[in-house]
Amino acid sequence: MRIILINTSFNYGKVSVINQMNLQISGVGLYTIYGKPQSGKTTLLRGLAGMIQPQSGMILVGNFNPDWDVYQNLISFWNGNQYLYPKMTGFEHLKILAKRQNRSLQDVFDVSNDLKMINYIDRPVKIYPRGIQSRFNLALSKIDDKPLILLDEPFNKIDLDSQIIIKNFLKKLAIEHLVILTTSDSKNIIDSKKVIFL
Repeated sequence: MRIILINTSFNYGKVSVINQMNLQISGVGLYTIYGKPQSGKTTLLRGLAGMIQPQSGMILVGNFNPDWDVYQNLISFWNGNQYLYPKMTGFEHLKILAKRQNRSLQDVFDVSNDLKMINYIDRPVKIYPRGIQSRFNLALSKIDDKPLILLDEPFNKIDLDSQIIIKNFLKKLAIEHLVILTTSDSKNIIDSKKVIFL
């Protein structure tokens, strides 16, 4: 997997959020985008996912300009719970995704055990505490099994146990995937191949 940004800029109105950014990432591993709140971290992830387009410059994911087709085939981006059905259980979500990706139910149980959330997967996702929600987003990313995994503030306002579980899981996930996460807390820069400062 390769990501290239060439003189990439994002603006909101007349406000410049990211100005002529150049970046090259290749292979697998864990990368961290670090910056204070509202420094453009989420904007950059959304641009990588093809959800928004830069005002100038270029983004390449693989050999493609990110759009919906690229997103569907190459990118997993779970941000909060906006893509989930609140009354469905975690298991129901994972089961649907596993079927779409030709994964087994054993894969669902394995990832739920790895993230220590097996006691929650039969509950509706709308009642998940924030730490469990972050773990569940990781479970979705693992089952989705795309080369590029984008995670927006996975450690934000979660309990210490969840932080430890997620950090350990991310290290395993980054062995076979390119994982890019954002954080505004320097304590959450974990074994990153590169830290991108905004």
